[in-house]
Amino acid sequence: MAAREMPTVLIPNTYNGILDYLAQRTADTIGNQVNRSSLVVVGNVRHTESRSIPVRLEDVTALQPWISGEPGTVPEITIFATRVEVEEELVGDAGANHVEIAYPGTRGSGGTDFFPNFNVDDRGLLFLRNIPPDAAYAPYIQQPAYQLSPGEKGMRSFFVTDYDDKGDPFTRDETARVEETIAAVRCYGSLPEEEKALHQSLLQDLDHTNPRVVYHAIRALAHQGDSTVAQIFKDRLLGATEELRVRLMLGLWILGDKKSAENILNEFFQEYGKYAWLRNYGIEPTVTQADQEPDTLFGPDPSEIKGD
Repeated sequence: MAAREMPTVLIPNTYNGILDYLAQRTADTIGNQVNRSSLVVVGNVRHTESRSIPVRLEDVTALQPWISGEPGTVPEITIFATRVEVEEELVGDAGANHVEIAYPGTRGSGGTDFFPNFNVDDRGLLFLRNIPPDAAYAPYIQQPAYQLSPGEKGMRSFFVTDYDDKGDPFTRDETARVEETIAAVRCYGSLPEEEKALHQSLLQDLDHTNPRVVYHAIRALAHQGDSTVAQIFKDRLLGATEELRVRLMLGLWILGDKKSAENILNEFFQEYGKYAWLRNYGIEPTVTQADQEPDTLFGPDPSEIKGD
């Protein structure tokens, strides 16, 4: 499958424009990831296969995007299925010791839907949702079955195969990152529902050792709109890592303390150089004449790159 170019968006070259963009880039906290999922599991990939299933005449029109087969032959739909052994359920109830992930596709390279590649014996974290019952291909999939939650690209594996500059494969250990995410899912699942209790728990999570828990707490508190939280955010700026300073800055921005957020952003610009700092986020100035400040910037579409 050919690599898809990352779409970009234009960003006003103003404090407002940059802060709005960064707020969108960092909106996908662990809480949002869980809320989009009906099932979150740690599991092992045990089997992958493709199934070619004859299509009933009455379904041919609805299934046209996925139908394969030579003209004059019985039309078929191919289902790419992955069986995952469940090691631990973090969210939801699979009702079994395994789950099936299924996607429709075509035999050629022109399939219309994204479907991820899974490797047998891979172990990792999966954010899943039930296949919509009104999907045209749902009757051709063994139920219950799942697909990746929106925004997920595949299994978050403990060990990832990568390639060096010479094209030789090597294994990258992502265990610490995945375990951190698993712990954050557990922490999010333990939050109380009652408003005051939730507020107090989120305040306590600001001091959590897991950064994903902290980032969610900052964003959730900001969206609660309690202006007294602004000073709490400011108190945590001193000695904070750069990434935490960014999250606190954006929390202040969402809370409505625009001036404080702009001052922090200006501190980053003064410390690193404006465009050097923005390049850390893939943000570049649009082409202008020499010595002319650009009116707009461009950067990766925030809906494609979501930070937790």
